[in-house]
Amino acid sequence: MDRDPQLAARGFLVRADNPVLGPFAHQGQPYKLSRTPARITTAPGLGQHTETICREIVGLSPEAYAELAAAKLFE
Repeated sequence: MDRDPQLAARGFLVRADNPVLGPFAHQGQPYKLSRTPARITTAPGLGQHTETICREIVGLSPEAYAELAAAKLFE
């Protein structure tokens, strides 16, 4: 699929950059919207948003989060 000339000509494959895997070809959206084009991103890494979730959604204080992190609760 990566070398199919028709898919390449139609812009089917888009480049995605992953911090662990590096750049790779990924299938794009099957439809094109002129005012709101699709934006392809990779999934977040394991634990990447743990602090944000704990502090902003769960409501932990910075001190409580630091204490739990020091206890290696999030590993």
